[in-house]
Amino acid sequence: MAVIEFSKEFFAKVMLAQESSLYFCVLSRIYDDPLIKTYTAPAIRVEGVEQSRYAIFDARFVPLGRLSDSKVISEDATVYQDEKGWAFRAKSGAKARLTQQNLYDIYADRVVNPLLK
Repeated sequence: MAVIEFSKEFFAKVMLAQESSLYFCVLSRIYDDPLIKTYTAPAIRVEGVEQSRYAIFDARFVPLGRLSDSKVISEDATVYQDEKGWAFRAKSGAKARLTQQNLYDIYADRVVNPLLK
């Protein structure tokens, strides 16, 4: 199986982008209804792409801005590794978490197996 690792290099290969243009961020969906908790997720901002972010859990670009019941925003984040995986934290306090199991679950069927010839 192809190596699935948490790194800018891995995501650059998946997105066919330059590694130097990638920045980790927290994607937040803030609902109009105050009873619904804000959804946060790890994401990647690609330099030059203004209206969307690469949602790591969705393995695709998602639009920013206003939706019918919420708004989606993005904040650059610092990433820390611990025993549970990777913690994304924005200056505002928004945070998200990613585990190695998440990476395998999401990307195992999306990357090419180099052993297949």
